Amino acid sequence: MTMTSDIPTAARRTLAFRVGIPLIVLLAALLTMAGVGLLGTQLAQQNLAEARATKAAAIADSVQAELERALFHGIPLDRLPGLDEYLGGIAQRNPDTGFIAVLGEKDQVLQAVGLEPDRLAGLIHAMRDVAEPASRAVAARPVEREGYLVVRMRLRDAGETVSHTLGHVLVGVHPRAIRAQILRELTVVALGALAVTLLLAEMSAALVSAILLAPLRRLSAVMASAALGDFSTLVGRRPRDQLGRLLLACNAAVFLMHDRRQRFAAHADEVRSAVFDAEVARAVEAARDRTLDALGPGLATPPRRVVDARASDAQGYVALAVAAAALAAAAAVPAARGVPEDVPAFLAAGGVALLAGLLAGRSAPARRVRGAALLAGLAVACGAVLLLRGAALSGLVAALAGGGLAAGLSLAYVRRQVRGGAGTVLRATAVALVAALLWAVALDWNGGELAASALVLSLLALPVARPFVIPRS
Repeated sequence: MTMTSDIPTAARRTLAFRVGIPLIVLLAALLTMAGVGLLGTQLAQQNLAEARATKAAAIADSVQAELERALFHGIPLDRLPGLDEYLGGIAQRNPDTGFIAVLGEKDQVLQAVGLEPDRLAGLIHAMRDVAEPASRAVAARPVEREGYLVVRMRLRDAGETVSHTLGHVLVGVHPRAIRAQILRELTVVALGALAVTLLLAEMSAALVSAILLAPLRRLSAVMASAALGDFSTLVGRRPRDQLGRLLLACNAAVFLMHDRRQRFAAHADEVRSAVFDAEVARAVEAARDRTLDALGPGLATPPRRVVDARASDAQGYVALAVAAAALAAAAAVPAARGVPEDVPAFLAAGGVALLAGLLAGRSAPARRVRGAALLAGLAVACGAVLLLRGAALSGLVAALAGGGLAAGLSLAYVRRQVRGGAGTVLRATAVALVAALLWAVALDWNGGELAASALVLSLLALPVARPFVIPRS
């Protein structure tokens, strides 16, 4: 009764361990990224604010020099032709600049870009208490007013005295805009890092399961069978690490017990053959039979290795292959958006290719799995290459057919050889799709970069297919 009630508790603890460790690692990674992001935001905001203020001073100095040259030739400031196009061109070439304004002698606005008239009027009013700088170096220092860092340069006529001011040039940057830009860039970096973390976590889970959890689980099953008298199974091969030596010792113990049983039976037969007294011979036979019955039938046959199939064998492969196919599909999105009337054709062709690949993988015979797995990875790689060359529709079809084939092969593998392993494959598929979506958002749906990413992942999926293409023993 106690043993029966402990089984669900042990299963829950095992599940909590398997789920909890990746979640803790992922949470730690997210907290680390958040802390580094906040520190980076503060440092970058300070450095960028200084850099933009320096840039604003350089723009103001350049505009001042150009306008003073016009004033030197006798062109009045309020009648200077093309001033709006000139300032607009500067603002277009420097989108990180908040605003540029040219003021007249009485601080009236002659031309401005980048700021609403009401806000500009309030900012001009707030700067009336700022004294005229004594030198150009002082004028290049920004003044903070109305949430802006403003550089003010005065315009003078070379033919007049230095103290006579004909107007001002104002160039301002917004610190909050700097923070918003940093946050946008950090968001992009965080999305990309999260995508990579999810895919790496899935691959790490498959690796840990293959290297540590699966051998220990197999050893536990062998020892449980041995406790019931069944010594017919050996643990699979392992490298000569600590765990491998443990499994080797378990196999050696099983072989030793089988060897001693065989020796005992052979020795008993020799004793029986050497005795001529029928009563003694019967006693020897009875002792031999009782001993062999006590040892159980599990030692009667030589122990053998069995195929050590597990869901983690397909986990890494399907994660990489499906992620590559999803990235290739995302790479085809910009091409489909460019020609809206072709969107139905893209959706229909992609859906048919995905379904065909999935059905082909589910129905592939066991002897064809190796070639089909390699074909799936190569199909996704070819699709990525076609997308890089501009063949969006054919690249989409090839990539989705390969991704569907990889998913179908993995599901068929766990259905045939692993009990209850479909959940692992489906989870790896879902994680791959989410990671691909996050990566696409981080790259702003850039078709070329997404296709290149798909090509890299598809090539990485080829060697990862080996564990379930060539069964472990």
